[in-house]
Amino acid sequence: MALQPNKTTGKAIADVKALYFLKHVNGEEPVILNKLDSEDWFPVLSLKGTVTASQDAPSIEKILVDQFDAPIGMTTEPGDFNFEVQLPSLAKQDIAKWLGEGLKETGKSIDGLEVLGFNLDGKTIETSILIKTGTGACIIFSRAQVVLTFSKEDKVFLFKATGQVMAPANEANEMIYIATEKAPEESSSGE
Repeated sequence: MALQPNKTTGKAIADVKALYFLKHVNGEEPVILNKLDSEDWFPVLSLKGTVTASQDAPSIEKILVDQFDAPIGMTTEPGDFNFEVQLPSLAKQDIAKWLGEGLKETGKSIDGLEVLGFNLDGKTIETSILIKTGTGACIIFSRAQVVLTFSKEDKVFLFKATGQVMAPANEANEMIYIATEKAPEESSSGE
């Protein structure tokens, strides 16, 4: 008799419905599980299809001695987890959320538009990231660093946020949270 899988259907979660950032105050990492319903999450307007997240393959290094080909041990390193997103909004409140102290009000205007000054200077921003998928599931990177660059792509001026999920101080893998719907409960009717 062939074994039957417990789950017969699944939902793809590759499509991104919304992206949120939670900046860390004074460099302190927030307790993410207490912040899931928080208004502190900043919704980010991102260009469709530009949100990417991927982990490099882990590296394995065998420890050999001269006399033997068989390893006497090995070390492993987790691969870096990188992400990127393109952010087209140039609204003052959105830029201020990103740059904070890096945004300067010049007091000048051009054709009634306020002139803002900023200098990215390779500044890194510590943040948490929440990606909401089209199926309603959420993937949360609790501790990440983001670097912003300013560029023009496909006739759109935008900030490009490039970052990396950071390891915690104990050098263990940082936990990634996945919030998803509950699986339907199994029938206990004994059929």
